[in-house]
Amino acid sequence: MIKKTLATIIGIVALTIVASAQTVTKFQAYAAFNTIDAEYNYNISIRPSEEGNYVVEQTIDAILENYIKAYVKNNTLFISFDEKGYNKDKEAKAAYKGKNAPKPVLNIIVKAPTFQTLKIRDNVVVDALGTTLNSNSFTLEAADNTKINNFSVETGDCKVTVGKNAIVNLNAKAGDLKIKADKNAVLNLNFETKGLDIETGNSAVLTLSGGATSSKIKVEDSSKLTISGNASSMEFTGEDKADVDASKFPVKDATVKMKNSCKLAANVSSDLSIEMDGASLVFSGNPDIKIVNLVKATIGRQ
Repeated sequence: MIKKTLATIIGIVALTIVASAQTVTKFQAYAAFNTIDAEYNYNISIRPSEEGNYVVEQTIDAILENYIKAYVKNNTLFISFDEKGYNKDKEAKAAYKGKNAPKPVLNIIVKAPTFQTLKIRDNVVVDALGTTLNSNSFTLEAADNTKINNFSVETGDCKVTVGKNAIVNLNAKAGDLKIKADKNAVLNLNFETKGLDIETGNSAVLTLSGGATSSKIKVEDSSKLTISGNASSMEFTGEDKADVDASKFPVKDATVKMKNSCKLAANVSSDLSIEMDGASLVFSGNPDIKIVNLVKATIGRQ
């Protein structure tokens, strides 16, 4: 009797593993959308649609088919997962438990001629496969351990917001480019823009390279920024142990306001205005220097 029971249990486990390993592929065409809003553990590939259609291709474990949610509402493609229903499905949950359990297959390809907004949360991984999105404007919001790779945009105004452990690799050619990063986010960005506006905090780490007409940089809360390329001007505000290396980002004019153990390495050729309280600045170039205020400050030449 015990042997039969064990055999039955082993058989059920084997069937569960086989069921989870089987995948299904589904294609669905949608009405036009201008926003992609995705969450959960999906791997999402974004490709241009040569036919001008809006299509979603899913390759997923068959056992999870009923829990995949992909629909368009109010010009937004929502991609989510029915966790409430999944948590009630003992068979499905058992398929992914244990030391040697397989990882769920949750692969989605989104094909669209263009779109304007990408929002991702949870553990979504996005790969644009090296293609370039062309759009009148573009907004990216990434948080919660998400990752973006091989994504390039050519657009008018561009806004990039990354937070909460997100890792984003992006190329952006934009009229104006606004960046906001916090909560341990990592952003690697190549850019070409007229107006560059950067705001960082909460231990975010940014590595940027490119050209801009003007640049505005605000850093705080132990965030780190390394920037290279060039700009005509830089307006810099830093505080609370932020650390910025702009030594390879030469500008003609710079206005620098720093406090609370902020560090900046700058490269200025013409005019440099300095206002510092408990901060450190090193610079290269031979600018005319205007001292607005210095309190417990350290200034040196590279």
